[in-house]
This record gives sequence, structure tokens and C-alpha cells, in this order.
Amino acid sequence: MKKKNINILIVGQYFWPENFRINEISQYLGLDPNMNVFVLTGKPNYPQGKFFKGYKFWGVIREYFQGITIFRVPVIPRGNGSALMLTLNYFSFLLFSCSVGIFLIRKTNPNILLVYATSPILQAIPAIIISKLFRAPLMLYVQDIWPESVKDTGFIKNKFILNAIEKLVKFIYKNSEIILVQSEGFIPKIRKLCQNADVRFLPNSVFENDEAFSQYSKELCSQISNTLKGDSFNVVIAGNIGKAQSPQTILDASEILKNASKIKITIVGSGSSLNFIKEQSKLRNIHNIQFLGRLPAPYLKFVYEKSSILLLTLEKSPIFSLTIPNRLQSYLAAGKPIVAAVDGEAKKILEKSKAGISVPSSDPVALANAILKISDMKEKELKKMGENGKNYFKLHFDHFKLMDILKKWVIGAVK
Repeated sequence: MKKKNINILIVGQYFWPENFRINEISQYLGLDPNMNVFVLTGKPNYPQGKFFKGYKFWGVIREYFQGITIFRVPVIPRGNGSALMLTLNYFSFLLFSCSVGIFLIRKTNPNILLVYATSPILQAIPAIIISKLFRAPLMLYVQDIWPESVKDTGFIKNKFILNAIEKLVKFIYKNSEIILVQSEGFIPKIRKLCQNADVRFLPNSVFENDEAFSQYSKELCSQISNTLKGDSFNVVIAGNIGKAQSPQTILDASEILKNASKIKITIVGSGSSLNFIKEQSKLRNIHNIQFLGRLPAPYLKFVYEKSSILLLTLEKSPIFSLTIPNRLQSYLAAGKPIVAAVDGEAKKILEKSKAGISVPSSDPVALANAILKISDMKEKELKKMGENGKNYFKLHFDHFKLMDILKKWVIGAVK
């Protein structure tokens, strides 16, 4: 049997069955007959804050997913998402990865390490240690810019702690041979901390597994259909709902629109700000907001089909203006018109794609007016916007094109 040439070790706090882009990336790399893919990760608990069924804190698990070997270390679950619980969650992964994790992966002999660096970027530290031990290059795929992300969401306000994080991030960048970024807007920020960094732009994408669609639950589909009724103009926002998504803007815009009886705003997902929106909508009698909760990823396709338009919001912030939120690619791929209250990179993409209407971040009046405007458009105009978005996705964000680029970079880094 021919020996595979490249052993790839992916290090990250989140992995299947948690729903993150790294799942599709690892599967694609694992399809190459010359690549072995290993993953060092934690026990799944995102976003509910408790362990998924079948997992517990104690005990180390080795399991397999689509031909990938997974090593799981203990973590303290996120719990209620408070600052204390998140801190314990982050540092427990760091602690156990740097101890138990290094022991578990000792026989994998990685030729290259890959970190899909969502928040927290601290998860790159065990990867740096392992890269030094095995003299293997580290490829860091940056999804959020730290410390700005934690500062702008209000998670950390102490200047001393923020300065310490900045020094740590600088250390991480300097110990990464290749830094990939999901937005070109990140490049100046990274180069400011690490002038000679090898920074490359690789946007995120979405990948649909058509086999999953044949297993839809009739009961869940009926619930979705009853919520997204055909006689309403269904404005759907899907994904995580946290401070970054500007929940106040969603609430205020919904309140402005509450007398437009045809318009219904449906939130599909969960997050730290979801309860805030639920409570405020009751207190303020904003009756045009509906909640479908968190759905399995394949059902989003069904939700998008039932929607009239898709809604994207981000809090007004210099760092968020540099971000391309993952749901934008998902929206474009869905082929539905988009209304977005965003600035910067996301706004540029929406304008270039001609897939919808954009207004400034955190401007509920402009957002409400944009929704009213698009709700009055003819079906032909809406269909054209959706087609524009889908075509732009295929041209700039196609999953397989981007994965081919990544694989070439991985092979080049090992050589």
C-alpha cells in the first residue's frame, strides 16, 4: 500500500458535530489520496453551552469522521456564555491541548499544522508548540482580528488585558509561516503587528451536502412552512445572534415596520443576544418578529427557499467593517435578495454583486426603509437580485475553487 506523503494536523477548539467551516475544509483535504488528516479539538458544546449527547468532560476520545482521525481533549463547557464561563472554556482547551493533546497526537508526525482561527485566537498556542516539536510549518487561517474583536463586542474593556492580548497575538503571527485571512481588510492589521508576515487572502465559502436534504423531518419542515407563510413578505436573518449582529438595530427596525402587516421578520438561530431580542420584543409589543430557533444546517436551504429576502446586520465598528461575515456567502449562494445594514468589506461585496440593498451599520431607520423599498419591488426585480448573488458566489466564493487553492498552498508549504 502506497504511503501517504503529507500528514496534516488541524488544531482548533471547534469541530464536528459543531457547525463550522473547518468541517468541510478537513473533509476536502482528506479526500486527497496523498494526505492524512488529523484533528485535535475539544468536546463539542457550541453553541448550547453543554456537551452534545454522548460526550462528557472526563475521558479522552478518539473518533473518526469521514476518514479523519479526531482526538478530543476535555474542556469546560461554555455554559450560559458569561464572561467567566467563556474564559474557563477557552483556557481549559488551551491547558488540556498543551498537555493531554500533545501526548495524544505524538504518533501523527504532522508535516504541517492548520488552525482555523475563530475566536479565541488563543487556540493557536498549542499548535505553535506542536509545530516546534515536530519542526512542521504552521498555517493560521484568521477569522477574527484580535484584540479588536473582543474590545468591540465589549467582552474585554481593560486596557492592560487588551495590551497583553495584542502582544500574544503578535507572538502567534510571528510563529505562523503562512497566515490566511477571510477578508482582505484584515491584511493591514496583521502586517502592523507582523511586518514580514506571509499573508494570503482566502475567503470563506459554503458547501451543501445534497444527500442531507433527502432526510428532512416532515414535522420540522411543517413548522418552518407555518412560520414562513406564503402570504407574508418573509425577512429572514439566519445564524448566530450576538452583540456583533447589532440586536438593537434589528429590534428598532422591526418596531418601525410593525404596522406593515405583510412584513414578518424571522430569526433562525441562537446566540448570546437572542433572549434580549425576545424580551424586548415582548416589552415593546414588537409583534412582527418570529423565532424559529436553531435548526440543523441542512434545513437552512429549506428556510432560504421559503424566505422573500435575507437580512444581514453588523454593529457599527471599525473592525466589523473589515469582516466578511460567513452568512453573507451563505446568503449569496441561496440566490435570494439581501438587505444589509453593514459597512466596509461586506458592503463592497453586496454592491459589486448587485444582490440587494445596503445601508449603514446600526441605522434602523435606513434599514426599515430599505426593507419597505424591496418589499414593493416586482418579483422579476427580486429574482434578478437573487440570480446576481448566486452568480457572484460561483465566481468568487466557490467551495471547490477555494479548496484547490488551499491544497496547493498546503503542498507548497510542506515542500
